[in-house]
Amino acid sequence: MRGEAVALILLLLLPGCRQRPATQQILFLGHPYYWIDAGNRLDPLVEQRLQSNDFDQIWLGGDVCAKTTEKPETLHYLD
Repeated sequence: MRGEAVALILLLLLPGCRQRPATQQILFLGHPYYWIDAGNRLDPLVEQRLQSNDFDQIWLGGDVCAKTTEKPETLHYLD
């Protein structure tokens, strides 16, 4: 009985000893367009940040550009 209890405790505790996966650094930006411009570009500060390797993923949400679908060039720029 005692051996079974020890085995049970080990079975319950050992999975908790595994190393946790690394935390990801994710940047989410909502409505990151450059409102001073014609509405077809991201804010220049955002563009600079997109070039950095500080984050594992960068998510752009909301209105990425104020006039995203007005011109095909804007979609190519965002792609």
